Amino acid sequence: MKQIKPFLQWAGGKSHLVSLLQTHFPHSISAYDTYIEPFAGAGAMAINLMANGQPFKKMIINDLNNVLMNTYRIIQQQPEKLLEHLVHLKQEYHQLSTMEEKQSYFLKTRNTYNTGSHSQLLHSALFIFLNKTGFGALYRVNAQNEYNVSFGNVNKPNIFCKENIMLLHRLLQGVEIYSEDFAGMRKRINGKVFIYLDPPYYRDKNTSGFCAYNAQGFNYREHIRLADFCKSLTCDWMLSNADSPFIADLYKNFNVRKIISKHLIAKNKKVTELLITNY
Repeated sequence: MKQIKPFLQWAGGKSHLVSLLQTHFPHSISAYDTYIEPFAGAGAMAINLMANGQPFKKMIINDLNNVLMNTYRIIQQQPEKLLEHLVHLKQEYHQLSTMEEKQSYFLKTRNTYNTGSHSQLLHSALFIFLNKTGFGALYRVNAQNEYNVSFGNVNKPNIFCKENIMLLHRLLQGVEIYSEDFAGMRKRINGKVFIYLDPPYYRDKNTSGFCAYNAQGFNYREHIRLADFCKSLTCDWMLSNADSPFIADLYKNFNVRKIISKHLIAKNKKVTELLITNY
């Protein structure tokens, strides 16, 4: 199959780490019935597994970001209609001759997105457009749950790839898509299950991270709640997080490894992350 990529740019995305992370999967991964990803994000891990003939009978992807997961559902069910909206947005943006005009178009589109007074199809198209034209691959909302990322100042962004979206459409057939709190995945554990968790990374004075994916954020209390959730699981799981003493202490009774990753903003800078497993 032609190489398939996530349809979004995503701060903290795992595209550059997928191969390394998979070397830490359980050796008998083909023995598992179900794969669950409670923090799907742009889906680099799940997409890679699907594209390479993942061995699981069932795949479940979930994220509390409802717009994100609705966009997955639309790609799964109505990709052609989504593409019609994306083509229109791309043509309007690219025909603008100055960056001032493009910025004005971005801000107008962002305002339209935040009003919510349009179809889910258009909302998903606007979501993708803003992701590709906004700053730094961020998805950030304020306390009113309004998208507030600034203009990315990119002249000719690659807003979408029709072939990639259609490939993803085919891969998503049969995949279960949810938008719930991560703890809601507990009721979906049945049989031999493997879970990969990639939450918003913990942020303290010694670590860089980002946690404003929803109006509530993902603060240290949420990380404690997530650790308690993981400790209660009877299935195998693997979790990625920031290299922080706080996180290391939360999971001190599990296998904690350090891996090298790219910095979120400074792409040439290397940082360490923690990879934690219960096997």
